[in-house]
Amino acid sequence: TTRAAIASISSVIKSYKKDKGVFYDLGSCRGTCVLGVVKHCPSIQAFGVDDSKFRNWLAAKKSFLFNRPAKFILGDIYKANVSTADIVYLYLQPSAMPILEKKLLKELKKGTLLVSFRYKISLPLVTYDKINDIYLYKI
Repeated sequence: TTRAAIASISSVIKSYKKDKGVFYDLGSCRGTCVLGVVKHCPSIQAFGVDDSKFRNWLAAKKSFLFNRPAKFILGDIYKANVSTADIVYLYLQPSAMPILEKKLLKELKKGTLLVSFRYKISLPLVTYDKINDIYLYKI
């Protein structure tokens, strides 16, 4: 995820007054987006879910070194409980989206923001940031 995209995502979070809410990045990799959002929204509770021990370890080390509190969870994005989320971020291949979309529709509460970088999903689109390639959906 680019720095500009992270700044755009953070602006969306603030504009919807969710900067003190719960943020999940499904497929968080090395934690770049999670830590970027924490930088822009320091009161947010941020979680990254990834299935790699090494990537989670690296993300946790970066969180500590940059003093950006976030929790990185080792797990399957299709099984992770994100029911407490106010914002869910996705940067996944289109083939992963249909199964994940069904899970999120069942699990997320009304009003949760769903942000996707580069790839559309089949929910009604709230807005699209063409410059940063960010799709915003609301449950």
